[in-house]
Order: sequence, then C-alpha cells, then structure tokens
Amino acid sequence: MAGEMKKYWKRDYAATGLATILGIAGCVKPLVPGLHAGESRRVRDALFEQNQVLHIEIEIPEPGIERLRQYRWQWNSEEAQERPKVKVVVREGTETFKDVSLHLKGAAGSFRSIDDKPAMTLNFDRHVRGQKFHGLDKLSLNNSVQDPTLCNERLARQLFLEAGVPVPRATHARVTLNGRSLGLYVLVEGYNRRFLRGHFEDDSGNLYDGGFVRDIEGPMAVNSGELPEDQSDIEGLNEALQLSNLVEREERLRELLDLDRFLNHLALDVILVNWDGYHLNRNNFRVFSDRSRAKLVFMPHGLDQLLENPEGPIFPNYQGRVTQAVMAIPAMQEAYFERLQILVNDLFDVPRIHERIDGIAEVIRRDLMLNDPSAISKYLDRVGSLKDKVVQRYEILQRQLDGPSKVPEFDPAGTVRLTEWAPDRFFGKPKLETGEHEGHQALTLTTEEGTSVGRWQTSVWLEAGDYELAGLVKIDGVEAGRGDPRGGVALWTSVRRIRERQTGSQDWATQQVKFTVRQPFQEVQLFCEYRATQGTAWVDAQSLQLKRSPTASRP
Repeated sequence: MAGEMKKYWKRDYAATGLATILGIAGCVKPLVPGLHAGESRRVRDALFEQNQVLHIEIEIPEPGIERLRQYRWQWNSEEAQERPKVKVVVREGTETFKDVSLHLKGAAGSFRSIDDKPAMTLNFDRHVRGQKFHGLDKLSLNNSVQDPTLCNERLARQLFLEAGVPVPRATHARVTLNGRSLGLYVLVEGYNRRFLRGHFEDDSGNLYDGGFVRDIEGPMAVNSGELPEDQSDIEGLNEALQLSNLVEREERLRELLDLDRFLNHLALDVILVNWDGYHLNRNNFRVFSDRSRAKLVFMPHGLDQLLENPEGPIFPNYQGRVTQAVMAIPAMQEAYFERLQILVNDLFDVPRIHERIDGIAEVIRRDLMLNDPSAISKYLDRVGSLKDKVVQRYEILQRQLDGPSKVPEFDPAGTVRLTEWAPDRFFGKPKLETGEHEGHQALTLTTEEGTSVGRWQTSVWLEAGDYELAGLVKIDGVEAGRGDPRGGVALWTSVRRIRERQTGSQDWATQQVKFTVRQPFQEVQLFCEYRATQGTAWVDAQSLQLKRSPTASRP
C-alpha cells in the first residue's frame, strides 16, 4: 500500500494548470462555473483598481470619543462586552457622509485605542438607508500595525480571488480623525450581503463569524442571514467531523462542505504561511451557508501576517477541527497536494508576485513622498525584506514539493541504511572526523578545547508512520558540562529529542531513538550529537539505519 501511495505522490502536476483545478482524482467536485455576474462589475470597480491613496476624514463628537475610550479589547471580550457603536461624519474628496456607524475593531495583536491608531469598521447605511461609500455600505480601516509594508492584505486577497476563494478586496487610505493624522490604513470592503451577492447565487444564508481563536463548536455569531437561529448546517458539519469511518466521513463532508474552495483556501494559507488563519490557528475566518448549493464555504478574514516563517512545512500542524478531519482522509491529502503544486506554479510565481508587491509599494511610496518623505527609505527596506521572503518561500516550497519523490526505498525487513552524513560544528571547537577505529568505519566526535557541540547530520523524507533510528556507538571519557541537562552523546531527530544521553565510557553498543512522523510526508533531520567538555565518541557509520514499523503508512 505504501509503495502505491508513494507512486501517486510522485506524479508530476506542474503542467496541469490552474484551469484544471476541477475534481482531483474524482474526489472533489468542480468549482461553481464562473463568478456571479455582479462580481465582474465589482472587480472592475475603480475603488479597488485605482493607483492612489484615498484621503478620509472622520469626525467623532466628544461624547462618542468618550464612549469609545471606555472600550478595551480583552480575551473573550466579545462575550463580556459588546463593541460600542457611535455616529460619525465621514468626508472623502467632495463627499460628506453623515450618521455613519463606527466601532473599533481588532483583537490581541491589532487592537489600538481611540487615542492611538485605532482599527475601525464603518457602516454607512445603518442609520441612513441606501447611503454608500464608493458603492460600499460597509468597510473596515485596518491599522496594519502588524504589517508595516501595507502590502500583505492586498496581495493575498488578489491571490485568493484568483484561486476561486471569495474574499473582500482591499485598497489604501490615509485617515484623519478629528483633525489628527492617523497615517496610512488598509481599506477592506465589508463582509456582508452586498459582498456575498458578488460571489453566490443566493445571499440569504447565514454568514458565520468565527470569532477570536475559536472553532465551529457550538452556536456561532451570525453577521447576516435570514435564519440566524437555524444553525443546523454547522451542527451537521460538527457531526460529520466525529465520524471515525473515513469513507463515511468523506461522503458526508462532500455533501456539507465546499471541499474545492476549502482545499484552495488551505493551500494558499500554507503557501503564504498565514499562521493566523483558520487552518493554522482557528482564527480570522468566515463561513457562509450557500443555500443555492447547500454547501458551507470557508473564507479568510484578516490577512496581514504572512511569510513570517518562509520555511514553514507544506504539511503543518493543522489547528482547525475541520482541517484536521479533512486531512485525515487519504484522498483529500492527495487532492490538497495537487492543489498546492498547481497554485505554487500558476499563482506564486516570483517575478509575478514581485511585480505586484512593487505596484502596491509604489502607490504607498508616492503617498509618503507627499506626506512623510523621511519614512520612504525605511518603508522600501521593509518591502525589500518582504520580496526576499517571497524568494525564500518559493525555493522552500519547490524543495518540499519534490520531497515525496525522495522517500527512500526500504528493504523487505523495513530498514534502510543511512550513508550521507555531513559534519556540523555547532558550538565551541568540536572535532569531527571519519576513519577506521577498531575495525569500524567510524564517525568520530570529540573536542579540541572546552565545551563543544558537534554533530553528524543527515535528512530524509518519510511517509507518516513509526520509525527507529539506530546505530553502534562507543564512548570514552565523555564528560558533560556542569549543569548541562543535555550533555553527552546521543542519536536524535528533529521530530523527537531524547531525554537520556550517554556519558562516561562504554564499549560498542546499540543506541536507538523511536519517533513518529504524523504528516503524510515530512522531511526529518537525523543527528549523531556530541555535547561535552571532554572525551571522544565513535559511531559505526555502516551500522546507522532507519527502521520502519510494519504499520507505517499514510493515515
């Protein structure tokens, strides 16, 4: 079985193309054909295509300021304290909008008080029926305190839309509050029925708000929908997640969930290392009940924290309950892997992404030239850093996507010899040599002076399962540094550090460490490590091997 699966994962999808992201291996149904006609008009809306920064003035009467001043975001604050709403006046260009509803937004990382640089949501037609701002009745002004480039939101939203995942669009604005300049903001269209009409045949279903670091258990907050009390669709999804029979679970999830968009959403979150989204953190998401297809559609919300760790794995530790349940199904793992390859090749092309970042940054640069020229140099440095991360991420993704083809062939006994070991002089003055010792072809580890850490290391791609790294080791007079709980000689891996290490002297004996690979495929680093103030260790290079449990296979 494992061999058959490995052949599948070795398939080359590079030439498949984004246009054929329809039904992978018969396990996912096609995308809804095209976008709603109204969305085509909205995509061309000048507000989100213009290459200039809007200038928005907000006036809040003093009683409103005092009311907003009393609000502070706290953990679980949505339950304990409703965000106060106040009436404000908004001016942009020659337009004046009265009785606009405003409330502060943001959570743990982005919330700022009204006297700082607050993130805000504006609702233009709450008190004045039909009042709209550039065709929008609701928008958010994100303070972008966690993204000094102000590029992430706009870049990511473009990519999600191109992958068929509905998400509000973004542009930029310079904001003044009661005459006080707040600086640059990211302006994002609101998640509401007007947004839904651009993407779905029927906008009457519930639009669920995931809240702050919460999943879909229990009643969810509803932003819009004709029957907010009827959450039977969410209840049904929760029941499907509990099905232990994976065939039954897959069938039920196909009925309830827009799996196609869900997999695209997951793949882009992984590509962009969106650690604060649903899949990796149970945060910043919406779920829409699409009545026209009787499907639940997951959509991203905040997208400001991207690419912070360009080396993030393509099979990360999923936090969302739905993601965990979906990715436990082999067919879904395969479909996800294919989506990942297609989206990397068709959407995450480095020159194309750089061109987009440059275009967004140029709009900001021109604004800074007029309003804050001293900030330009630092701003462009940050943009350059973002572009460097794009390159790093692309290279890491290509390496990881090629990883499954590098899974070693285990012999009939379930073992494979490890022969490609490289020295790593990690700390101090370790001495790492190869040569014969007492008839053994040995990897030698010792110290030339004082406390040193040195190791022989290699890496290997492995399928999910249980493994054991083993080899013959001899030590002579190995002494750990005083108070060093990790001192000594040991074999260990990047997925499991060992608690016990050898010190003193001992003749040739087998050392081993057992570990488990939980993801469908994972690159694992293996180490023969010396961490001591004196003494020598020898590892028989020919004895080093990896043994796979007979039950090792993809879940």
